[in-house]
Order: sequence, then C-alpha cells, then structure tokens
Amino acid sequence: MLESDLGFLVKGDLLPREQIAAFCKEAGYQCRGIPLHKEPDGPILAWVKYGPTVTRAEALTQDWVAKALDADPEAPVRVPRVHDFFTIRTLYSTIGHIVMEHVAAPNCAESDVELVAKAVEWLIRVPAPTSVPGPVGGGPVVHSFFYDWASHITYHTVDELQDHVNGVSANFLVCPHYSRPW
Repeated sequence: MLESDLGFLVKGDLLPREQIAAFCKEAGYQCRGIPLHKEPDGPILAWVKYGPTVTRAEALTQDWVAKALDADPEAPVRVPRVHDFFTIRTLYSTIGHIVMEHVAAPNCAESDVELVAKAVEWLIRVPAPTSVPGPVGGGPVVHSFFYDWASHITYHTVDELQDHVNGVSANFLVCPHYSRPW
C-alpha cells in the first residue's frame, strides 16, 4: 500500500486536481460532496467532500481515524481513507477538497439506532495520537463553543485550553454589560 507525503492512501487512477475541482464547481458549492467517476456511467473511483470549511486538518484527522479503525478487526464502523487534499482559491473564499475512498453503504434508518450508537461509542474510544488538543497535525480546536466554530489560537496542552475556557466563562458571567435574553 503506497502512501503520500501526508500519509494518504495513493490511488493511481484519480483524475487531475484541476478536473476534480471543475466537477465540484459544476455541482455547485452548496453541495457538500460528489462521487468521482472517470466516465459518466463508470464506477465510482472516489468521493470528494468540498467546501470553504473543509480543511487539511480535517483530512489528516479523518485519515488518522481511518487507519486506527482499519487496524482494529473488531471495529464496527469504517471511515474512508483519504487519497488527496487540495485547495483552490475562488473570488470569495478558499475551497478545500478531500478526495477519499468511496464506501458503498446503505443510508441509516431509524431502525439502525443501536448500530449507530455502537459505532459512535467505538469512535469516541479511538485514542488520540497525542495529548495536544485539536486536529491531527496541529491547528485550532473546532467546536461550537468558539466563535465561527474555531479557536483563534492553537493550544499546546489541555491545561491551556481549560484555562482559556475557564477564563472566558468567568469573564462572561461577571461582565457588567452582559444581560440575559431570557
């Protein structure tokens, strides 16, 4: 199995990045992903997730989790390996593209709640590669707690993150201009 410089799974029959980006643009940026075919009626080569919030950190984290789950024969869930990540500039933003394995699987139904719960529990138990908060390879923490969903600083330890959250929470609660809307 060949791996790229970033550890991604090399797939030799992928289309050039420019062509992949053109297919995504044609599908529209309101779309979050598309199947990638060499020929319109041909087999699916890969799946492309794209958009202005798709990042290299997300691709690295997804691929790391995929490898961790692939190494565990007991894992009840599979995450697609990443083949490539790239960005393109548009007039208004940068669009990230994660080109990944296509995993043919049925859509979940309400009756699958037990299976989904088991898969989520398994994902939660996957150990992080380091104790540094944030995505694999470093970078800002992404969570709804932060304005625009991303921290504006990179934390080097869990204590730094905890001290910052506690400091923000304390200031928020004692701010004289703060008024509750309820």
